[in-house]
Amino acid sequence: MSEVEASVNGLMGVLRWRAQTEGDRDVFRWLSAFGEVEDSETFRGLYEKAQTVSVTLGAISDSGTIAVAVRRSLWFQRVFAGCLLAGRVVVPLPPIMEASGYSVSERFVAILLHCLPKILVVSECDKGLALRLLQEHGLSADCRVVAAEELVTGTTSNERYVPNDLDSVAYLQYSSGTTGSPKAIEISHRNLVANMRAVRQYAELFSDAVGVSWLPMEHDMGLVAGMMIAIYSGCLVYGMRPDDFAKHPDRWMKWMSERRATHSIAPNFAYGIAAARCGEQLAASLDLSHLRVVLCGAEPIDSMTLETFGARFARSGLRQTALFPCYGLAEATLFVTGGPVGAGVRKIAVDCDKLAEGELVESASEGATEVVSSGAVEAGSIVRIARFEEDGQGVALDEGSIGEICVAGESVSRGYWGDRVSTLNTFGWEIEGDHERYLRTGDIGAVKDGQLYVTGRIKDMMIVRGKNYFPDDIEKSLRRDLPILRGRRFVVFQNAEDLICCFVEEVIETDVSVDVSGLARDGDDEVGSMLRSGIERSVAQRYGLHVADVRVIPAGSLPTTVSGKVVRTGLEDLISRLDIGENDE
Repeated sequence: MSEVEASVNGLMGVLRWRAQTEGDRDVFRWLSAFGEVEDSETFRGLYEKAQTVSVTLGAISDSGTIAVAVRRSLWFQRVFAGCLLAGRVVVPLPPIMEASGYSVSERFVAILLHCLPKILVVSECDKGLALRLLQEHGLSADCRVVAAEELVTGTTSNERYVPNDLDSVAYLQYSSGTTGSPKAIEISHRNLVANMRAVRQYAELFSDAVGVSWLPMEHDMGLVAGMMIAIYSGCLVYGMRPDDFAKHPDRWMKWMSERRATHSIAPNFAYGIAAARCGEQLAASLDLSHLRVVLCGAEPIDSMTLETFGARFARSGLRQTALFPCYGLAEATLFVTGGPVGAGVRKIAVDCDKLAEGELVESASEGATEVVSSGAVEAGSIVRIARFEEDGQGVALDEGSIGEICVAGESVSRGYWGDRVSTLNTFGWEIEGDHERYLRTGDIGAVKDGQLYVTGRIKDMMIVRGKNYFPDDIEKSLRRDLPILRGRRFVVFQNAEDLICCFVEEVIETDVSVDVSGLARDGDDEVGSMLRSGIERSVAQRYGLHVADVRVIPAGSLPTTVSGKVVRTGLEDLISRLDIGENDE
């Protein structure tokens, strides 16, 4: 039997099979802030603890959703696996008390009020806060608070295993909310297994693979790539706290070197931070020659970021061919396109005017802009580029034509939990001449030579004089053109009056030991003037557009999702707050 055969009973069928055939092998190891292994779990240990959790949960409540908000540790994996084994719908959440701010986020409460869990699993030290939270929001009568440590205490004498119904909901993945309120995406056991099969095959993530992940478990990339794939493929994943990465990005690189990681997966911004915070001396001391695949996704991919990362760690033995841009979204479980392994970063220079007219046309002119491939479209899902007419009929577009990215296949969710309107607006769409039912991703792009090129999002698209412009593309061009933007977060958008604006966050501090030539600090009006003139000139030269409003705003002002992406829907409110603040001075 193989993991593919075992997966006919879902991911927990694979875990059961691995517990029986290679039970003593470690699947997870948890690293302390100093890089030492402070906890570990074997396949057999994980399965046995999941059995205990499953039985204990059933004794507390035999139906309803279960929310898991456990502090960063292996307790999350144990409890989550137990929920899946029990056939319960589980909701991954961040810990109630995150280190930053020590407060419960509005998003956390909104999710609880939406999914109405029968059980809320937290760490023992957070039980008091959880109970008060439920009482404050009228949930205490119908929801039981349980500590993760209590669920795993004791043993189950007899195995109680019932294969999961592959078409039943395994968990609810709440969207990051880049375009509005988070939605609960239903991920079935079939979706999960299909996506794991694709990741294993196209990223060549086999049982000899080793990963080091700091990704939050409540995020789809962290949950699927940091936990599920380890169970499915039989690889070993070292976990570290997201806060450890945020405070010391160099530790991620050090620990990948020390643990001889073969695979890495993270959003684009993480590779930029790692390159900026690791100096030449540190890079020279690392050994990354064993890294075979460096997956980059979850947000728009900037070729400059990957080039900088690749150049910084080339002296560490990192092969440029290991870089693996990919595309995916939670509505398709995680992974949609990527690879092939060994191809490295593929990019093309395209004509800006033709791009605005909806075509990818390669150009050698100085004013061309670069677009990066997000990998091969034949990577386990069906990908089509389409235009949708007013009657809802989809029309497939030719190669090189820009349209909406549509996805079909077993990895695609059936819809949003308790939201029929949003489900109908997003899932089950038809494209003329095609029998598949497609997910409309809301992303814009084109397929060229079998590769997917993502150019932006429909809701972010700026229309000027009848042409379409994409903020992501303009931001990438600005980052390449203006060294002063290094180390900064900034965003380009169109305001309510259809004027193009750019907000740039201040740089408060930098690591003086790291070479960030061209980075300017914000101490006087001169820096703001340089930013304004540089941004206005670059956008005018490349795109023929006028930037009406360039502002330098306080660091941390830009609204973001849990994965660090800027929430463009909140920028109009930010304008109002900034205007009020200026008038008060």
